[in-house]
Amino acid sequence: QPSLAEQLKKEERVLCWVNTYPDNHRLRSLHVKRTWGKRCNILLFMSSQWDDELPTVKLNLTEARKCLWMKTKEAFKYVCNNYYNDSNWFFKAVIENMRYRLYRCDSETLVYFGCKFNKYFISTKD
Repeated sequence: QPSLAEQLKKEERVLCWVNTYPDNHRLRSLHVKRTWGKRCNILLFMSSQWDDELPTVKLNLTEARKCLWMKTKEAFKYVCNNYYNDSNWFFKAVIENMRYRLYRCDSETLVYFGCKFNKYFISTKD
């Protein structure tokens, strides 16, 4: 009998996308692909450069910290325009936790989860 996580993967189709940049393709992005990225129904890496080893979406933009919000908006546009019917949810980061969170939500109703990024962010545990 499949685990709850396996059942939810079939029922709650999640597209995961990761903002990255060329210098991080080998350093971090490949590790995401080989670890938690395997748990996504669809995994995409948003970058300014194509990479044969990653499911990369080449966005036409400048790689700079000040452009992260623009990159995020372009990534959302891309996944909505290209994967709207292939996923119930679009996710930017531990996939099982998000599925458990989404389990009681209606994928036909628009919902947004997120937070404002500040230049200096102090993380606290609940």
